[in-house]
Amino acid sequence: MQTELIGTVDVYRDPEAVYGVLRSWIDRLERGAVDPNELVITNRVSKQREDYM
Repeated sequence: MQTELIGTVDVYRDPEAVYGVLRSWIDRLERGAVDPNELVITNRVSKQREDYM
């Protein structure tokens, strides 16, 4: 979803186009038509916590 929204901003530079994409995603969520795995973001870090400070 986020990647699609960013791509829409990049291509159209129009808030209405972004709203249309966002509205589509909200409708899908409300209908339960989104696989929960699409909503999960997993990142693994390669450094120790102290190395990021």
